[in-house]
Amino acid sequence: MVRIPPLLRESGFRRLWLAATVSVIGDGVTTVAVPLTAAVALDASVAEMGILAALAWFPSLLFSVHAGVLADRFGRRRAVMIASDVARLALLGSLWISHAFDVLTMTQLFVTVFVFGIFSTLFTVSENTVFVALVPPDRYVEGQALTEGSKSLAFLVGPALGGMAVSALSAPGALLLDAVSFLVSAFLIGGIRVLEPPQATERTSVGAGFRYIARTRDIREVLSVTATTNLFQMMFSAIVVLYLVEQVHLSPTLIGLSLAVGSVGGLLASASAARVARRIGVGRTLTSGVLLSSLPLLTIPLIGWPALILMAYVVVDFGHAIRDISVGTIFSARVPDELRSRVRGAFMAVSFGTRPLGALLGGALGSAIGLAPTLAISALGAALPTLWLCRSPLRKFAPV
Repeated sequence: MVRIPPLLRESGFRRLWLAATVSVIGDGVTTVAVPLTAAVALDASVAEMGILAALAWFPSLLFSVHAGVLADRFGRRRAVMIASDVARLALLGSLWISHAFDVLTMTQLFVTVFVFGIFSTLFTVSENTVFVALVPPDRYVEGQALTEGSKSLAFLVGPALGGMAVSALSAPGALLLDAVSFLVSAFLIGGIRVLEPPQATERTSVGAGFRYIARTRDIREVLSVTATTNLFQMMFSAIVVLYLVEQVHLSPTLIGLSLAVGSVGGLLASASAARVARRIGVGRTLTSGVLLSSLPLLTIPLIGWPALILMAYVVVDFGHAIRDISVGTIFSARVPDELRSRVRGAFMAVSFGTRPLGALLGGALGSAIGLAPTLAISALGAALPTLWLCRSPLRKFAPV
């Protein structure tokens, strides 16, 4: 008999969780459908494909702080989330319509991906405020674990569903699946009944998120963890596929299988995170997640056996999920409601801002000293936060 987690029996959280699950699976479809639309429908060049990928990251870097300010000043975060869903539905629908009338261009695709990222950022900075309004503090770990499980499910199911949808509907047609997911998400969020924190009243609030992070040790240390791991893991991700093709001689099928199978680790983490956190504490769970998401990557440049690569990605994704669940729990417990969106925006600007830098460093260092040494340095660098986490008060952190 399947046991339904207690939080999912509560209507408000169930709607939020289902909305997130549907959206992230739809996003998994888009990660396949958008590049294929560019490559197949528009015959994009290598340079254009690179620009398209970069445009997906820039909104979180450029607008997350202001998105957090907007959400807190407006106050009605659920309305912001619904508006973001509707806007993203319209954007993806416009691509399908343009393709149907044979007027779709790379310029439209560039603009759509960029604006889509802005609304995704608005949705993200608002989501945590609704989460903490629905979930009591002593159940933050459980709630974060269920949310993280949705992400892992998306990485496992979304791209595969996207591939099948592209085959059946064409790449632009597959985007309609994601458009529908945002419609479902908006409907589910619209049915949530919860008392949200009041809107912010400060006149000068753009820097409030950064100021809170600077004076709050727990959040400052969590940010240092995510920024550091994102930097080095993007160094790794930027060149690992090239290494697997040129040095390990894996087929594209095996490379894709390795990335997809790794998501099983995330699902296992979402099922076990609450028990692990109760046994060893949230802080020690965070430290374990950092180690598990980094050191197994060393097996790829040092050994490179296909079976070990598959196992490494399962462990790494398990560690990623454990780390993110712990970070989300600490964030939910420590940040005051009236600052939550602004702190989330400032957090994203720094944490995500290291990713483009990491990708550039990975390419530059790989060209200078070789792919295998750069991968090894990246894996070790991603484990660096354990050095200060072991001495940090976070190791004794408890949500309540």
